[in-house]
This record gives sequence, structure tokens and C-alpha cells, in this order.
Amino acid sequence: MHGKSFRNEEARNRAFEKNTSSAVEIAKKMALYTIRRDETSKIRGHPVLRDYVGECERYEDPLEPGDGGGEVEKRMRAYNEHYGKLRLNKGSTETLRCLAYSLRYPQWVNSRSKGFWDSYTLREAQTHVRTRKLINILKEGKRSGNRVVVFCHRVFLLELSAKVWYSFYFTD
Repeated sequence: MHGKSFRNEEARNRAFEKNTSSAVEIAKKMALYTIRRDETSKIRGHPVLRDYVGECERYEDPLEPGDGGGEVEKRMRAYNEHYGKLRLNKGSTETLRCLAYSLRYPQWVNSRSKGFWDSYTLREAQTHVRTRKLINILKEGKRSGNRVVVFCHRVFLLELSAKVWYSFYFTD
């Protein structure tokens, strides 16, 4: 529909409805042939997909900074400076999670520049218990020859993990 011109709004609406109904019909027909698969699906008793998540080693032990509360205090100070008084909700929980990896999170939210991570170093990563754990996991993977897969649920954490990984492998 983008870039097309119509005589009037009514003609545009008719064309839009026709396109929409055609797309819905195509989707309904294709759904009949689509086989949905997940890690539990099997064909002739054999798994269809490899369960990579199930094969991962999970680290669920609580991470203690071991600095007498200094890291948590800095995190809360950064939160209060940028967002005001803490109100527990989904947004504040996600913000605190990102701050637990790096106090750069508020600047990242406002920046989004290509060179944002250029000055981030492994020394800075060592200041947070979670990124220290990531570095230790990378070290163990390198030592043992096992590959490390890091799952991230936020773009900020993905970029941070990629920077730590890159710095670790190309400066260590």
C-alpha cells in the first residue's frame, strides 16, 4: 500500500481491506502446512530440535558482591539520581537488573551512540559481581575448551556481554 495513490479515501480503504483479507486467507492456508516444533517434538522417536537451553549449565547460586554492601549502595544511588525514589514495578525491576551489571545503564538509555562502549574495560567490568561472574565463566570456557553461550533478555545486557566477551578474548 505504501507509495500507491488513490482517487479518494474510500478507494484507499477498499484496497486496504482487500489486501488485509488476502493476507489473512494466505495465513490461514499456510497454517495448515506449518508444523510447530519445540524441544520436546519428536519424529520416529528422535528429537526434531536440539534443546540447547536444556543443555546449558545454569548458575542459580546467589551472587554476593562481598564488599559490605558498597555495590548495592552505588546501584541505589545511581537509580535515585536518574529516576527518583524507588517505586517497585516492572520498569524499576528491569532498571535495577541492568544497573546490577553496570552503572552506565542510564547513560546508555539516553545515548544509543555507536561508540558508547568504546571506553568500557575489563577493569570496569570487574567492579560488578555479575560481570565478574561472566568473566570467570569465559575464563573457564577458554581453559576447558568449552564454548560459552550467554542468553540475554535485554539489548543493554547483550551489548554489555558482547563488549566483555570481545575485551576478554582480544585483550587477555
